[in-house]
Amino acid sequence: MKIYFVIVFGIIIASSCVKEKKPTIYTQPPISSNIFSDSAIIVSSITQNQNIVITSKGVVWSTSPNPDAYYFYTGITTDGFGTGTFESHLSGLAPNTTYYAKAYAVLKSGITVYGNEITFTTLSLSNGPGILNPNYIYGSVTDQEGNSYATII
Repeated sequence: MKIYFVIVFGIIIASSCVKEKKPTIYTQPPISSNIFSDSAIIVSSITQNQNIVITSKGVVWSTSPNPDAYYFYTGITTDGFGTGTFESHLSGLAPNTTYYAKAYAVLKSGITVYGNEITFTTLSLSNGPGILNPNYIYGSVTDQEGNSYATII
C-alpha cells in the first residue's frame, strides 16, 4: 500500500512540473512613414498554439542592443493583454538616433517572453519633427515677405 502512495505522489509531483508553453512573438520592422524625429509606431504580433494567458504586452526599446523590460531599456509601452497584432507608439525619441526594439509578453506565471529585435533610426530635425511625410513629393511657395512654405504636389 505504501508503494502505491509513493507512486501516486510521484506522478502528481512530476505532472505539476510541466514546463510552461511560450507564445511566438514577431516584431515587424517599422515602415518609413511610421518613423519621425521624436517618435515611431511599431507593429507586433503574438500567436500561440496552447491556451496561454498573456497579462501584459508591449514594446521595449533602447539605444543599445538587446533591451530588457526590467533592467535595461530607454522606454517601454504597455499595450494591453492577450494575443494578436498590436501597435505600439514610441515617444520621447531623440532625432537622428538608432534604436533597438522588441515586443514582449508577460505570461500569467510572471515569465516575460521577447520577440525578435529590430533597429530603426529616427529622422533628423532637417527632415521635420514628424511634420513632413517622406512619402509625399513637396514643392514650395514663397509669400511677399520672403517666407517659404512646403506644399504637396
